[in-house]
Amino acid sequence: MNVLAWDMAERSAPALVLYAQGRIWSRSWPATRPPSEELEAMVRALTQAAGVRLSEISALVVGVGPGSFTGIRIACAFASGLALALDVPVHPISSLAITAAQTGTNGPVLAVADARAGLAYRGVWQGLRCVEEDRCVPIEETPDRPFAALSAPAAWAHLPRLAIARPRTEALASLIPQALAEVPPVRFPRPRYLQPSQAERDAA
Repeated sequence: MNVLAWDMAERSAPALVLYAQGRIWSRSWPATRPPSEELEAMVRALTQAAGVRLSEISALVVGVGPGSFTGIRIACAFASGLALALDVPVHPISSLAITAAQTGTNGPVLAVADARAGLAYRGVWQGLRCVEEDRCVPIEETPDRPFAALSAPAAWAHLPRLAIARPRTEALASLIPQALAEVPPVRFPRPRYLQPSQAERDAA
C-alpha cells in the first residue's frame, strides 16, 4: 500500500510523508512560499524521488487541525481534490495528536498550540486514541501538567514542557498504520478550526 500523509497546522513545521514499498520518504520545508504552492510542489518532488506515480497512491492521511487556519484549509482542500482525482479514501487525524507523538512518549500526552488572540488549542492524545477532546481555551486556563508544543502561547513560556524528541515528519509517519486501521475514511475532510477566523470576529 502506498500512502501519502501531510500536516500543515504548524506554520513553522509543515510535514509531508510518503509510505511506499515498505519505506518512508519525507519532506519538511520553511514556509517561504504560499502553502498551496509548497504542498503541491513537495508532493510532486516526493513521489518522483520515491519512483511512485500519483495513480499508485491508495490512501491519504491528513492533519485537519487545529492550527493555522490557512494551513489546515489548504491541507484539507488539497486532500479532497486529490482523493476525488485518485478515487482513494482520506483518513483525517488531529494535528495535536501529531504534536503529542513528537515526544515519543507511550502514555497520554497533553499537546498545545498557540491559537493567538489570547487563546490556545489543547488536547490529550495517546497515539490516535483521544483521551481529551481538542478544544480552544483562554490562556488563563493554564495547563495542569507538562505539555508538548511547537508553538505555545507566550504567556505559557514559563510553564513546564515535554521535550520534542523527533521531527514532525517522523511522528506523522508513526501514526499512519493506526490511522489506516482505526480512523474512519472520508472523501472530503473538514478543517478542525475550533474558533472563528479573525475576519469572522471582525465582522461580528
